[in-house]
Amino acid sequence: WNLEALNLAMNGAAIQIDSHCQTSMRNVWAIGDLSGEPMLAHRAMAQGEMVAELISGKAREFNPAAIPAVCFTDPELVVVGKTP
Repeated sequence: WNLEALNLAMNGAAIQIDSHCQTSMRNVWAIGDLSGEPMLAHRAMAQGEMVAELISGKAREFNPAAIPAVCFTDPELVVVGKTP
């Protein structure tokens, strides 16, 4: 991928983003696993929808407080909202 050549601001191993998933480069966004924890499909989908709306000119911001976390067990355990 040669990610180092892009000279993006990093947050550990993840690409650093703001509340709009904007990276340190103009017109470059990062969503999902690229942007760090939590690495959940629900989060990536919400971020992708938001970025698409931002590109189309709408005003949006990512609020991760409502992304569910699932522990895949039988039965499943689900947590939504802020944790202590």
